[in-house]
Amino acid sequence: MIFYKHYSAKFFMYLQALLFLIVFSLILLLTYIHVHHRLMDSIKSQQEGVLSIFASQIEKRFQHLSAYIDQLSIGIHTLANSNKLTVDDVIDNPEMLQSYLDNRILAHSDFTNGLFIFSPEGRLVSENPFISKERIGMDFSHRDYIMRTISTLKPFISSAYVSSKSKHPSIMFTAPLIVDGELKLILGVAVDLLEENILSNTITLPDNQHENHGTYFSIIDDSGNIVLHPDRSLIMKTFSEFYRPILKKFDEEDYVTATMDNIAGLRLLASFQKMHCNDWVIVMVTPEQIVLSPINVLRTVTLIVVLLFSAFFILSVFLLNRLIFEPLKILTAHIDKHKGSDINSLKKIPFTWKYEIGTLVNFSDLLIGNIKKQGKRLSSLSIALEENAAGIVITDNKTVIQYVNKEFCRLSGYSKNEVIGQNINILKSGKTPKDTFDKCWSALEKGEIFKGEFINKKKNGELYYELNYISPLTDTQDEKYNYIASKIDITTIKLLEKKLKKRADYDDLTELIRRNPLYKKIEDAINYSIRFKTLFALLFVDLDGFKDINDNYGHDCGNLVIKTIANRLLKCIRKVDTVSRIGGDEFVVLLNYLKTKGDIEPIANKTIDTLKQPITLGYKDPDSDDLLSEDIVITSSIGISLYPEDGKNAEELIQKADQAMYKIKKTTKNGYTKID
Repeated sequence: MIFYKHYSAKFFMYLQALLFLIVFSLILLLTYIHVHHRLMDSIKSQQEGVLSIFASQIEKRFQHLSAYIDQLSIGIHTLANSNKLTVDDVIDNPEMLQSYLDNRILAHSDFTNGLFIFSPEGRLVSENPFISKERIGMDFSHRDYIMRTISTLKPFISSAYVSSKSKHPSIMFTAPLIVDGELKLILGVAVDLLEENILSNTITLPDNQHENHGTYFSIIDDSGNIVLHPDRSLIMKTFSEFYRPILKKFDEEDYVTATMDNIAGLRLLASFQKMHCNDWVIVMVTPEQIVLSPINVLRTVTLIVVLLFSAFFILSVFLLNRLIFEPLKILTAHIDKHKGSDINSLKKIPFTWKYEIGTLVNFSDLLIGNIKKQGKRLSSLSIALEENAAGIVITDNKTVIQYVNKEFCRLSGYSKNEVIGQNINILKSGKTPKDTFDKCWSALEKGEIFKGEFINKKKNGELYYELNYISPLTDTQDEKYNYIASKIDITTIKLLEKKLKKRADYDDLTELIRRNPLYKKIEDAINYSIRFKTLFALLFVDLDGFKDINDNYGHDCGNLVIKTIANRLLKCIRKVDTVSRIGGDEFVVLLNYLKTKGDIEPIANKTIDTLKQPITLGYKDPDSDDLLSEDIVITSSIGISLYPEDGKNAEELIQKADQAMYKIKKTTKNGYTKID
């Protein structure tokens, strides 16, 4: 049982409305999620671009520091050359190095924590500003910037540390001074991270932008400690425990974005980018509520759209229910009330609704009236078809049976249930000539009525003859949609025709063909002989003394002799030959397909010998009525004619053979001859 048959259209309307709302809401939700992801991707892409700009600025400052240290190194070489000394002489002269640093006053504004020169062992050689002689010679080899520079012989930027001089968080930039491949000095510049310095102005946004957007930048060293930050009280403090897993991601990518909570519990969107010159990381931090403000607006708009559309949809469903389904309910109730009633008992629908439903009801009333009229007419036509004396069959355009009447069932032996839905070929016997079917379909394709005879087969296998009148039924586009056939049983007439034809063409006593069929066969033989250059002959056979048998023994014995002679003649000839009885005791034998005249003589001799064999007659004694029997011998005289020398047609050939037969009968009888 199909479930939807148990529910009303109103139920499906509500179900459809609910499903539509669900699908619409899902589409909006998916759209919101898609836009959310697109916005987040756009924000991340923007932050990546900003971070790249800041990273390039920081790296330029580092390049500036590196360039300055290179200038210090060049300056030492210049100092040695100007004093006509070697570099080693300058290195071995601390006072000269201290004087050199003292002259680098312009650098103090950039390097707020001083300039330094260390020995290859990491001891302080000179510094600026100079603090005290006690500091000269201090061992700084434990500092990471000294150890890294000595081990790598390359420039190095240290992690943040607390300066022993200023007690402020600082970073040190160091570079080796190498002469002839040997480390001679370590040059260093220090930056106080709590003072304005060469790096701090690169991470500071304008005050109004900082207040409006809450976005700021900071730099973190490889230990996770803050190196630079707009709030300098946070320098040297750990950025966040959340930062530790971020460092692992930098093994696979240079840019990472994640969300985290600050100390105050504010949700932040943080973007991290690793610097190329060292292992430091630049961080851009923005409050998530600012980043997601467009998405929050979109969510609000989406919710409003869903609510408005839902309200509109509910109102539409309500109006549909009032304008359509309530009137339909009244209409269907009226239909259910009269379901199964006779068409003539239907009444007008008690309904006064206007607009479309009212029009439908008025049309239904009009339709009911027309159906009543047509119903009466169809009833009359149905009775006429059902009680028709002829068998009536209606098929579709594929010849599948749709209707049969009583007479058809009587003719065919099938019941209605057995044939309806079957193809009309169920009656086909295979005996109807193909030409008849071709003519039938040709007429029907032209839209014409076909009249013709079919040999069909009944349910029990019996064959019968039908006279059919078949008409095609077409629509307004001249497309055939039905065929209707009227069938009349003409089996009795056809059998009578066959019987009459047989009596006209065949001898009743011997069942041999008569004169007319013989003429037809002779004409066929003439045509064959002309085409294939062959011969054929006629034997005109007449019985000698047959009249005496009728007179002495009666006509029954005479008939017995005639039948016996006919059977003996059939045994004397070949299968291709023909025997005909054209008179009382006269027979004609047609010998076909002869190669030479010599082929005739053996058949003629055999015929003479066979026919004169004794025939036993049984008859009544006219005096005592006793049954008697007697063997008699009857001979025959045979005249022969040959085609083409004895005639050009059947009449001439039979006449010549007849003349030859009379010739032998007048002389010897019991023989054969041919007129030369």
